[in-house]
Amino acid sequence: MHFQKFTIPIVGLILLTGITKLYAQDLGEWTIYSSYSTANSISFNSEGEVYAATLGGLYSINGTEISGYTTADGMSRLDPNEILYDELNDQVIIGYNDGTIDIYNPESGSFSVISDIQRVSQFTNKGINDFVINDDQLFVATDFGIVVFNLDNFLISNSYLKIGDFSRGSVVNGIDIKGDSIFVATEYGIGKGALYTNLLDENSWLTLLPSDITPTENIQDIVSVSNSLYIVVNDSLLHFSNQNWSVPSISIQMDTRQVESSGESIYVSTSNTIISLNENNDEEMVYSNSEITIKDFLVEGNM
Repeated sequence: MHFQKFTIPIVGLILLTGITKLYAQDLGEWTIYSSYSTANSISFNSEGEVYAATLGGLYSINGTEISGYTTADGMSRLDPNEILYDELNDQVIIGYNDGTIDIYNPESGSFSVISDIQRVSQFTNKGINDFVINDDQLFVATDFGIVVFNLDNFLISNSYLKIGDFSRGSVVNGIDIKGDSIFVATEYGIGKGALYTNLLDENSWLTLLPSDITPTENIQDIVSVSNSLYIVVNDSLLHFSNQNWSVPSISIQMDTRQVESSGESIYVSTSNTIISLNENNDEEMVYSNSEITIKDFLVEGNM
């Protein structure tokens, strides 16, 4: 296996691409793992072990040791599109486009299946788009709304199918939870709610519509930092602060794919570049390589 080092001025960034997989354990130390399959999503635990949802199944990367898992090992199917490591319960949560969820237990090496979303009959599209853990609950963004599971038994505790003024069963592409607030990126705009309120009541949601800047369709990603929001919509980055939407003047506008946060910093990716933004939206290049395609990245502290 071939390894190559990069010097990158950032701590703890994990980046996964369709061609290569990169992982930084120490300041400025990057390792590229040769490709095993097209990767869709990644997660990692506090020990630095990486889990990747790929076209060919599940991979775990622990140092130089790489293990692969497929349907022969108990997965429900191949090509999962979302993955999240649950640190509290030491389990890997894997989501598929048909709504199926697999739970992988690293200690026993076994898989179990959660089919509640997949069995929903009132919606045709049931794909899983995002996982977020808050306390002992798993929030799942789906093609028809949000489904919440208790992590101790994987029973459904709530489902939010009507977000404010948006149509019932709207696609939810992403979720971010900070403190008592939940932010959701839907196909029609942004929904914000307070976790201590009755979110089953559509009136408990505030909807934010950046219609004065861009069409409010295809909200791809969302992250909240301090008192502001950053969203990716139609491959562009928008910033919401002091009740106003703006378009940051950054070099990668019109090709933005993903946004993450760490502390007060924002990290934004294109198909082959990652930049960071400070609280003034000043830009700094973090990584760029025209020979790879970035599919997913994480910043330590925002898992």
